[in-house]
Amino acid sequence: MSEISYVQKEIDLTSNRSINGFYLSTFDLLNKNHALSGVERKILNQINCFNEAGLNCTPIFCKESNNRIRRGIGTLPFVSDGIAWPSAASLKDASYLYIRRPLFFSKELLKFLMKVRAFNPSILIIVELPTYPYDKEMNKPELFFAAKKDVKYRNLLHKCIDYIADLSGADRIFNIPTLHIINGIDLKNVFPRTPSYYPEKPIEMIFPAQFGPWHGCDLVLQGLGEYYKSGGNRNIILHLAGEGPETGHLRKLVDSLNLSDHVVLHGFKSRTQLDALYNQCTLGVGCFGLHRRDSNCLDSSLKTREYLAKGIPFIYAGKVDVLESNPQDFCLGFKSIESPPDFEHVIAFHDHLYSANDENDLIRRIRSFAERTVSMQSAMSSVIWVLKNAKTL
Repeated sequence: MSEISYVQKEIDLTSNRSINGFYLSTFDLLNKNHALSGVERKILNQINCFNEAGLNCTPIFCKESNNRIRRGIGTLPFVSDGIAWPSAASLKDASYLYIRRPLFFSKELLKFLMKVRAFNPSILIIVELPTYPYDKEMNKPELFFAAKKDVKYRNLLHKCIDYIADLSGADRIFNIPTLHIINGIDLKNVFPRTPSYYPEKPIEMIFPAQFGPWHGCDLVLQGLGEYYKSGGNRNIILHLAGEGPETGHLRKLVDSLNLSDHVVLHGFKSRTQLDALYNQCTLGVGCFGLHRRDSNCLDSSLKTREYLAKGIPFIYAGKVDVLESNPQDFCLGFKSIESPPDFEHVIAFHDHLYSANDENDLIRRIRSFAERTVSMQSAMSSVIWVLKNAKTL
């Protein structure tokens, strides 16, 4: 496999070479009229990471229509994607472009990249795939034409980009070499939680997400419902923080499983509100439906990073990237299958962990693991190394 993709390079922060580049995305990062989503915080953290490494990175907002109908029309054949890609001429002096994949690859994006190459043949172009493979995510009636466009134009990307930044561990994607990254977190902006455990306290669990099928929250709810249906009497409170396409279904499931006393659907929470929720919880919930994307899907979600940074133990299904070669006693894994988790097992894990450890020590130990494994500099090291050494490759 590619050495650049799978070996973390030592990052030289003292390079004298002038490196200036741009981060392109369809997220309005500078709009102060709305609270930043988890994805927007991640992008800003990546940009800050590039700047700290001396890569002089400037965000460019590639605006798309706020109108859902117009966005839908943009997926149709022979219709523009509706995204305001910047002028290629304005990027003629840039050292690099880092582009977060939009909803689908389009003719307009391909033409834009071809023009960038024409104006600036030496520029390094990297496209990040937030998830891969992602075809199952696009297997929806409203995305039928978007998926068709994506397949057509992604197979031409090798003509104009140098690398794909990828979290899956693949060696090549779309006939393009990969740079292996992981989802990282800016630890300076995420503070450890406040201890809240005592033996008589209900088990309060937090699950923040923009809920989609791959989060598997329905399976978690089914597991909780089965626990109470079979006579369980431990008081468990599951806090669901966020909105998404599955939220309506989850509300109905809570009602049908008689879980209204044990599940709180908070909706969207600000950073301050989310921190307050963390301070009252003693367990986090990771993804339980990644097998719905792909049977070999590796979890590199932002929520697992946040759990580690906050110092909270968590449960999950499948494989978490940073735990694969370094399993930890503060994480409980289940098989990633279409089956709900056993909450008797969850309770036993929780109670043993908190009876065997001082909570302050546990928080510090989990946070220390985060500092070693999921800091943004560590997560993006392969990309930074390539950008800083492009002239010598």
